Amino acid sequence: MKNTLLFSAFSIFGLSAFAQPTIQSTDFYPTIGESFIVHQSDYVSPGPAGNNVTWDLSGLSSIGSITVNTLGPDASYPGSTHNLEYVGTSNLHVALNPSEFLINAEITPNAEVVYSDPHKMYQFPMTMGSAFTDNFSGTIDQQGLTMQRSGTVTVDVDGYGTLITPAGTFQNVLRVRNVKNVQDDFMGNVIETDIEMYTWIKAGTHIELANIQTISMMGQSMNAAMFSGNVLSLENQSLINPLTLYPNPALDIVTLQYDLEIDNVEVFDLNGRSIAVDFNAPSKSIDISNLNTGIYYVTVISNNSKSVQKLLKR
Repeated sequence: MKNTLLFSAFSIFGLSAFAQPTIQSTDFYPTIGESFIVHQSDYVSPGPAGNNVTWDLSGLSSIGSITVNTLGPDASYPGSTHNLEYVGTSNLHVALNPSEFLINAEITPNAEVVYSDPHKMYQFPMTMGSAFTDNFSGTIDQQGLTMQRSGTVTVDVDGYGTLITPAGTFQNVLRVRNVKNVQDDFMGNVIETDIEMYTWIKAGTHIELANIQTISMMGQSMNAAMFSGNVLSLENQSLINPLTLYPNPALDIVTLQYDLEIDNVEVFDLNGRSIAVDFNAPSKSIDISNLNTGIYYVTVISNNSKSVQKLLKR
């Protein structure tokens, strides 16, 4: 009924480090308005499974980066709660509920995959030894060519410990192993793809820390890897570069109290759509008089960092 994607890490420096982490959906799900940077990398070994493992993935190196924006749901994909936009490459329309992370649709410039039986990515709560097997199915529209997709995914949390990547060292991380078989059928001709993927996730970080996978199709194999270059949650971003809006709630003019020089200001509605507003740089204020009553997210970008605050328009 669903399908998969993930990340993990940890090591022992004392008795207190032996505790196995447990991750709830609320520890991991992104908030509408959050953005992240992920780096594509050459392949490195995912390392061993086990307890209190240190995975040294410092050999990962960026060969390209992708911005990931968390947008609100697109009505074209019913049941979705978020649209994860991998800028320039793809969109994942997902349903994030308390116990499951489900992919309802995958959209690329060349193809659209819509799942009638969603593709499960995560199941919560997640801790060492957690496991599930699930089926998924849907339709692929590839430049006018229609195919039927079906498959099975088996997911297990096979390790916890410390993860080292070029972005830093992260403790209390879980590693998730995902083995997926995909069958794409066009008029009885079946293309079969096998994917083995390792992902690392940490409570409080709303994107996977790293992703290493091997894809096998038609007798050929391909390796790929990614790591997160921006691992701050919305709350942590705001702590490092605190943004205050006043008045809040507001009717027409909102002043941004922000210590750093502001490069750009964006306002998003609850559906993740960017809303045009007038930003006055000298006074650090925005005119929201044209906005409808409701909740918005104000995003401030400064020197490659980002802070987000919720705004209530009266």
